[in-house]
Parts: sequence; C-alpha cells; structure tokens
Amino acid sequence: MKDVVVVLMFITAICAYANKGDIISEFTLSGQPANGVRGLAYDQADGNIWAAGPNSISNVIFCKFKNDSSHTIIQNWMSVKNQYWVFDIGYPYTYSGVKCIVAVDQTSPNLKFIDPSNGNNLGSVAGPPSCSGVACNPSGTSIYATDGSSSYIMWSGSNWQKWADCHTPPLGLTYAWGLIFVVIGNPTNEIQVFSDKDSYGELEDTIKLNNWGTCYMVGLSAGRINAVNKDESVYVACFYPSNVIREVEVGDYKGTSVENTSVGFIKSVFH
Repeated sequence: MKDVVVVLMFITAICAYANKGDIISEFTLSGQPANGVRGLAYDQADGNIWAAGPNSISNVIFCKFKNDSSHTIIQNWMSVKNQYWVFDIGYPYTYSGVKCIVAVDQTSPNLKFIDPSNGNNLGSVAGPPSCSGVACNPSGTSIYATDGSSSYIMWSGSNWQKWADCHTPPLGLTYAWGLIFVVIGNPTNEIQVFSDKDSYGELEDTIKLNNWGTCYMVGLSAGRINAVNKDESVYVACFYPSNVIREVEVGDYKGTSVENTSVGFIKSVFH
C-alpha cells in the first residue's frame, strides 16, 4: 500500500510541473463573440480579465471574466459603441477622469477609449496604422503599442515616442508584474519580456511557446499568480484554427517559485 501511495505522489508531482512556455489550459468563454475573443486585458483593481471580440463588422462586444479555472463571466457581455473591429485591448488608461479600456480598431483613429461600465466611446488617439497590440501601465498614464514593424512605442498623453526595438512583427501586449510582455507569432511563436522604463525598454527574457503548432493569436493579458508550480501565467487570445484562449506558463515573476521536481523533493517523496 505504501508503494502505491508513493507512486501516486510521484505522478502528482510530475503532473503539477510545467515548463516555461507550456500551455497549461485552453478554454472558451460563455457567450463569446462569433469571431472569438481578440483582445484581453488584466484589471489591477480586482485581478480579473477584460475580454473583447467581434460578432461581425461594427458589432464588437466585451465582458469581464473571473481570473481562475472557472472563467466565469462576472460582467456581462455588452456592445462597444462606434467600434468597427477589435484586436488587442489594454486597461486602464485614464481619460476624462474615467479608467478606460483602450481598444485597437481597424479604422482610424485606431485606438479608442471605451468606458468599461457601458461600452461608450469616450475618445480616441491616432496610433500607428498597423497597430495590433496595446497595453497600459497600472497608473493609467501611459499606453504601450506596436507599430506593426520594427519598434514598440509609448504614448504618455501628448505624443508617441519610440520605446523598444523588435525584429519580428508583434501581436498582443500586456503589462504584468512590472514588465511588458509581447507575444510574437509565426514563425517564432514566443513571448518577449521587456523592462518598464520611461525612456527605453530593454529585453529581459524570451519565452518559446512550446507545442504551439499552427495557431494565430492577437491578444495578450496577464494571467494567474502561482498558476502552476508556483509560476505565473498569461492568457493568449487565438483565432486560428479555432477561437480559444490559451493559458501559458511564463515563469516565476513574483519570487514565489518552488521547484517541485528538484532532487531534494524527489528524495523526500521516496524517503
């Protein structure tokens, strides 16, 4: 009997372990748009996730879901006013005293400021025409965006400035744990991690997306703290070959990781 318990403990230890870049869950949201979720953003205030996507042209909806394994909708789907399409979203950006969702649109001006309480369009700013990813700092004073080619840029309320270099067209962005995470698609399929600096963002880490296959994505959000093996995760919105959200382990960014498969742990199991 003891041998059976030991084996079960060992299997549990192995299953609880994942590598950086591993997909640890894949899911859809109840009532999600016909064309899937295209934008994701983390809400620092309550730790949950904003999601947005298009049912069709000029029919964009958004919601908030619980940031746990249930993915329960906690703010019902609502229409986004005057939005043609949506790619990534960011949150929060303070505009006219309101903490807004910043939604990337296909039409100009392509960064719209959305009131999260009712979906109203409160304003906008013209970003780069090929912008596909956006993120906001927690204080709501800066917007980070992609220019679709060779750099990331930052808006601080009055003008855009170059913020960091990239060598592959980026997709979604998110601000998490004091860093900027950027997801990059085929052929590299990776997440790049940049430091958050006012003048320039330096590349801190590159996380390869493991067993990704042919999967196109557009939105990125911070995920769970201690999601697996005490490591953090991010959510990636995918639209091909199916409209799903993937949760990916990215490593220990909160300083709480304990390596469950260490030699010491395995020895203690078999002691």
